Amino acid sequence: MKAVNQSYKRLHCATLALALCMGVVMLMASCGRHGSRQLKREVDSFAVNYFNWQYHKAFRHVTPGSEIWIAYAASQVHQADIDLLRQKEKPATCEIHGIDFDDNDSTAVAHVTIRDFLRMDTIGRAASFVASADYDIPLRFMPERQKWMVNIQAPLRPVKRME
Repeated sequence: MKAVNQSYKRLHCATLALALCMGVVMLMASCGRHGSRQLKREVDSFAVNYFNWQYHKAFRHVTPGSEIWIAYAASQVHQADIDLLRQKEKPATCEIHGIDFDDNDSTAVAHVTIRDFLRMDTIGRAASFVASADYDIPLRFMPERQKWMVNIQAPLRPVKRME
């Protein structure tokens, strides 16, 4: 009887330890590096607002140093662009393919595909419709705000992906 009790206690301890380990692993996976869920929401919200030319909403998702580039993009909008935006049947969408974190865990790059958007052209020319393009969106973790924010240092430009 004493041997059965000890076996039961060992089994109970092993089960409890396994459940605790699984809980810790699940917690780590759900939180990610400084909250990867929040990072993905930030990227998606920024990209949808930015590529639908809702610059006033995109401001909420960028670092203070990035605001100048949002203001610059907004200052380049002309009536011809607005007319084209009104003709669009559906808004731009964002698909996040992956996120690369730098070694310091305070910066990252989100690799996204933007679909059905109007790309601003050179000065003096109307914007053009684009079916799909890939972008790398840089991010920085802002410890004072406890959240990830988009950290652009220039207007966003499409990138070519290696197949």
